[in-house]
Amino acid sequence: MGILRTTNTLLEKWIYLLMPSIMVLGMTIGGSLAPWTAWTSFLFMLLTFLSSLNADYRKFVHVIRKPALLLTFLIFAHLVIPWTVFQMSSRLFFGQAELAAGITLSTLLPLGVTSIFWVAYNKGNVETTLSLVSIDTILSPLIVPLTLSLILSSQVQLQTEALIVSLFKLVLIPTVAGMLVGEYVKKKEERVWFKPASALLGKACLYFIVLLNAASISGQLHLIRDHVGSIIAAVFGTMVFGYVVNFGISKLFTQAHEDHIAISYSGGVRNYTVGVVLATTFFEPIVALPVLLAMLLQHPMALLFYYFFRWVQRKNRHAENAAKQGAAS
Repeated sequence: MGILRTTNTLLEKWIYLLMPSIMVLGMTIGGSLAPWTAWTSFLFMLLTFLSSLNADYRKFVHVIRKPALLLTFLIFAHLVIPWTVFQMSSRLFFGQAELAAGITLSTLLPLGVTSIFWVAYNKGNVETTLSLVSIDTILSPLIVPLTLSLILSSQVQLQTEALIVSLFKLVLIPTVAGMLVGEYVKKKEERVWFKPASALLGKACLYFIVLLNAASISGQLHLIRDHVGSIIAAVFGTMVFGYVVNFGISKLFTQAHEDHIAISYSGGVRNYTVGVVLATTFFEPIVALPVLLAMLLQHPMALLFYYFFRWVQRKNRHAENAAKQGAAS
């Protein structure tokens, strides 16, 4: 038990170093890993299953009671933000449809379960995040193919039916199975080893997926050698844009700081792992590069907004204290 928890803590603490190191390794020895890339889909299904063990379907009611917030959130997360990013990236990478598609794809993906960790770390409303992520995951086999067709159909040829089947297989079925198994395990109090063991296995799956997908694009890197700086800047700007827009949505619907944190992270963090799998399955391999970069940047970006929310909280406290002093005088 102690070893499992210690290993999990170390992998979480050093993820910002481990992730880029694994990507570089995969790109360097890509040829030798080629026979193993077919395992990516299986590893992702296992990762999704493990990530869903702590989800609770009872939390859905927390967001369903606020239909205006839920609908606005979904429309912006899957339509307004991706369409805006597509327009901007198409102009920035004019004549390079694959790169524009990759940057846009990073904003079209289902919400990421990693947001739950960051919301808890920021002392935000975890119930709101669990609800949004779970509902979005269940709807993703319908929403993602629809928005991909609406926004990217002019740039790429999509196999819509195959994409829907793939999302059912990669996201929905493992999520539902994970929730059911998680409910069963919660009733078995003696299995205290299960949670740290599943968390460690999930991290192993994530790192192997990153390694294999980095290997799959290693042969395409020469195509973007002259655009690396602009691609990184575009992906960084896109991610900041997602956080800022969702923070604005949260301010419209609630005054609670905890909900601002939850909604911002829920919309800002996407399931980049499934994005890489979809990119390498339904697009040219180079489309996966912006999604891989987003995966690499997601934890530094989440940390950046952690400090942003601390600054907002301090600002709110100063304003409250000033108001109290004014009332007292």
